[in-house]
Amino acid sequence: MKKILTIVLVIACAISLFACGAEPELSPVESVNAMYAASCPTKMETTTVQVINGVTFNGLDTIIAGKVDGKEAVVYTYSYEELQDVEAGADSPIKTVSGTVEYLEGKGMRNNGGAWDAEGQSFAPTPGSIALNITEETVLNMVKEENTFTFDVAAANTAAVLGEENAVNADVHVVITTNGAVVTGVVISYTISATETDPEISVNIAAVYSYDLQTVTLTK
Repeated sequence: MKKILTIVLVIACAISLFACGAEPELSPVESVNAMYAASCPTKMETTTVQVINGVTFNGLDTIIAGKVDGKEAVVYTYSYEELQDVEAGADSPIKTVSGTVEYLEGKGMRNNGGAWDAEGQSFAPTPGSIALNITEETVLNMVKEENTFTFDVAAANTAAVLGEENAVNADVHVVITTNGAVVTGVVISYTISATETDPEISVNIAAVYSYDLQTVTLTK
């Protein structure tokens, strides 16, 4: 009986050690990357606020992905403010530019309700497609508090982290919120210092991600 009990205890101990070893604790960088890899939102809403030479410009972009009559459909709407007369500078009135880009499976893509382009491809988010390129080498001062991650990106690394098209000549502060499984929001902020020819530019970009089933409505 004693021998059997010993064998049972040894097996239980081995199982416990195996279970603990199967899921090693992830670093903050590994944790957020794992959640990014699992993230495939059905709705992304991004608010942008830019302050240029004391003038505030607002923007709002939304991507909604779902189905229309059983076919994949994606709608991207955007609106942003800009100077009506760039040469007039701060004295110019501000105008709003807006539009819609749509994709429908079998039809392709179209802009602002125009003709469908059959070669247009879906731009719906895919698993991991919204991820920033975060590595131990490209981020600074990463802190994890519950389900929120904060870190900084040096100006020299913004192309690597944010993408070449989003590189900026300024250090960037990033806050990523999660629900412990997927990423639910990102805030990116930075200030580009003024030069002899260009004014100071402050930017705050806040994105919110939803994973609920969406109702997609195409323009008529």
